[in-house]
Amino acid sequence: MNKGMKAATKAEKSFTLDNAWGSSRRICSCAGKILATLAITVLFALVVMRAVPARAAEEEIVSSSPPPFTDSEPPRITIIQPLEGVTIVDDRPWLEGQVSDAESGVERDAISIIVDGVDVTAAALIERMDLQEIGIAKEWRIRYQPQVALPAGRHRVQIEAVDMAGNRSRRQWHFVIAATPTAAEQRPEASFDASLTSSLGISLFPLRKFGQTFKFSSYLQSQGNRLSLQFVASVADHPGLISEPNFGHLYVHLDQYALSWQNKYFAAQHGDISIPFDSGLIQVGAGFKGTCLSNGGVGGSVTSEGGLGGQWNLFQGTSASTYGIGISSMSTLGATYSWQTEKVKNQFYLLQVGDNKTKVLGAQYDFALKQGMLRSEFIYGFGEQRGGAFRIQGATALGGIFWDADLMMLQASYPLISMSPLAAVEGGGYQYAIRGDKLFANGDRLNFSYSGLADNLDGSAEVTRRSQSLQANYTGQLAYGFSWNTGYQGRKADNYNSSQQHTFRIGVQHKSPDGRNLNSNLLITSQSTNNAMQYKWDVGYTKNFEQYGLKTTGRLQYSLESGARQGSDIGLRLTAEKAFFQDVAKSYFVLAYRNQEVISGADPARNSEQLNLECSLNLKAGKYNAFSLSGKVTFWENSGTISSHGVDYGLSLSWQAQIF
Repeated sequence: MNKGMKAATKAEKSFTLDNAWGSSRRICSCAGKILATLAITVLFALVVMRAVPARAAEEEIVSSSPPPFTDSEPPRITIIQPLEGVTIVDDRPWLEGQVSDAESGVERDAISIIVDGVDVTAAALIERMDLQEIGIAKEWRIRYQPQVALPAGRHRVQIEAVDMAGNRSRRQWHFVIAATPTAAEQRPEASFDASLTSSLGISLFPLRKFGQTFKFSSYLQSQGNRLSLQFVASVADHPGLISEPNFGHLYVHLDQYALSWQNKYFAAQHGDISIPFDSGLIQVGAGFKGTCLSNGGVGGSVTSEGGLGGQWNLFQGTSASTYGIGISSMSTLGATYSWQTEKVKNQFYLLQVGDNKTKVLGAQYDFALKQGMLRSEFIYGFGEQRGGAFRIQGATALGGIFWDADLMMLQASYPLISMSPLAAVEGGGYQYAIRGDKLFANGDRLNFSYSGLADNLDGSAEVTRRSQSLQANYTGQLAYGFSWNTGYQGRKADNYNSSQQHTFRIGVQHKSPDGRNLNSNLLITSQSTNNAMQYKWDVGYTKNFEQYGLKTTGRLQYSLESGARQGSDIGLRLTAEKAFFQDVAKSYFVLAYRNQEVISGADPARNSEQLNLECSLNLKAGKYNAFSLSGKVTFWENSGTISSHGVDYGLSLSWQAQIF
C-alpha cells in the first residue's frame, strides 16, 4: 500500500460512484452542461470567498477540523407507520420510525423504541439507511413487530434517540386497534398467549466470546382483565452489565422486566417502563424504574370527536441522569393529566425529582388550525432557587412559503439543570430558530433557516457562549432529468474567542426512469480559526436493480485544504445492499478506501491509508429462525512522526429463534 494519512475524520458529505460503463454514453451527452456548471461554480465561489475575511493563524495549530460550533439541534424522528391517531385492524402491526441528524450524526446504541411503556428495543430491527455515507451514520430506521397479538384499544409508541453531540429527542404517538365483531365472538372467556425468543451471538475474531439473550412476553386475558409479563435476560462468558461471573464462569443478568395489569378502568405497570410523559423543556423519565398507574387501561378512552379522553398517570421510581461524570439515578415522583381531541392536545404535570425533592409544575398546549399549528409549554420549579422556562413553536403557510419557528428560554434559576434541553444554561439561556420552505410551480425549491443560542442572560458568568447559523438552499430543474442546486451556510461562534465558517455549495443531479441517479457537488469552505480554505468535490452514482431487489451505490470524494495547515483527502466507498426478507435486517457489502495527508507548519508530513471490507448476510430459515453472519477487515498504514501498519479484523455469527 502507498503511504497515506490518518483516516479518522468527522462525517463529511460525499457522493457515489459506480461501474457505469453501460451508461457512459448517456452521461457524456450531458458532460458539457455538468462541466460548465462546475466551472461557473468554481469561479463564483472563488470570487465570493476572497471577500470573506479570515483571521490570522495562531502560532500553534491544534486541529484542522472545523471550529467548535455547537450542534444544538436534536435528532429528527419521523413516524412511518402506523400514523398518529389512525385505527387499524391488524393486531400485530409493524411499528416503524426513522431517526436522522444532519449535523453530528446519530448514536446507534442510543436509539430505542417503547410500546405501551415497555422497552422493546432488544427485539427491534435497527438499520442504517445511509450506508453509502463516508463517516458517521446520520440516518437510521427502527422497526418492531409485536411477538404476540395486541389487544383492541389505544396503544402508545415512543422512539428516543441521541446524536453524537448529546442532544436528545423523544417522539410519542398513539394508534388504535379496532375490536372486530368476529374476533369478539370467537374470543374465549380466558386466553393465554406467550412468546420466547432466543438470540445467540458468537464473536470469533479478534476475541472469541459469546452471548445469549432471551426475550419473553406473555399475556393472560380474561373477561375485563389482562395480565402481562415481559423480561429480557442475558447469559455471556464476558463482563457486561455485571463485572463478576455469578453462574460458574458465566455472567447471567436480568436486563429488564415489566409486569402490568389492565382492566376496563385502570392500568398498573411495574419494572423497567417508560412513563407517558412528553416535554420539550425538561428531560425526565429516561431509564425509569418504578411503578405507574393510569386510568382507562391500555385501550384508553376515545371521544366522539376521534380524540382521546382525559388520561391521568401517577408514577414513582428512579430516573437516570447523565449530568456531571457518569450516570446516576434520582428519585422521581409525578402526576400528569392530558386531554386530546382532533385539534387540541393539553397536558398538565407535577414532578418531584432528586434528593432535594425539587418540585416542577408544567403545562403544555397544542392547537391545530387550518392555517397551521401552535405549541406552547411552560414550567416553573420550586427548589432552592425558584425559576422556570417556556417554549413556543408554530408552523403556518404565509405568502406561498411554509414557515415554522421555535423559541425556548430558560431562567438562570432553572430548577433542574441536569435535565435541561440546552447544553449550556449557566446564567440562563435561550435558543431560537426560524425556517422557510418555498415550492415553485415549475418544481424549483427554496429553503432557508436562521438559528441562534446563548447563555449567561443575567451576566453572572465570566464568559457568554453564543452561536448563530444561517443557511439557504435553492434547487432548480433542468431538461432531460437534470437538476441543479446551490447553497450557503454561515456560522459564527463566540466563546472565549470568536470563530467563523462559510461554506458555498453548487451541484448537479440526474435521475433516469430506470433507477440510475448521478450526483456531482463542489463545496468551498473558509474557516477563520486557522485561516484555512477547503475545496471538496463529491461525485456519486446509484443504480437500482428492481428485478433483483438490489441497490448499488458508490461515492468518490476528494478535498484539498490550504492555509496554515495543508493537506489532501481522497475517499472511495462502494456498497451493495439487498433485503431478502421483510422481517430481518438487510444484507450488504461495503468496500471503502481512504487516503489522507496533512502538513502543519514545520512538522513532518503525516500520512494515513485505510482499506476496509465489510459485509453482513442476514437470512431466514423457516418462520421462526433468523441468521446473521457479519465480518470486517481493515488494512491500515500510518507514517509521519511514528510509522506503523497492521490488519484489524472481526467476525461474528448470530442466530435468533422463536422457541414458542
